[in-house]
Amino acid sequence: MQLQRKQYMLGHEHLEIIRRAAEREQCSASEVVRRSVEAYEAHPAQDVQQLDALLALVDAKLDQAMASVDEANAAMELALGRLDAPGVE
Repeated sequence: MQLQRKQYMLGHEHLEIIRRAAEREQCSASEVVRRSVEAYEAHPAQDVQQLDALLALVDAKLDQAMASVDEANAAMELALGRLDAPGVE
């Protein structure tokens, strides 16, 4: 990648955040900005696909859980019906 010098206006707070990140990561402020841009532009289509897959998994698990609850409710109704039957103490 060929680097170019550019100037951008940043507030004191942003400059301090960049300075602290550079110190923490032991790199230059320019490298922090480059990494930030790359992270900002990181594969949004892939992120959407992963979120869609996760949502489908959650939906399937919810369907399974609801089916289990329905089965448990039916079993409880049957058991309660037996308790209410004449001759059961």
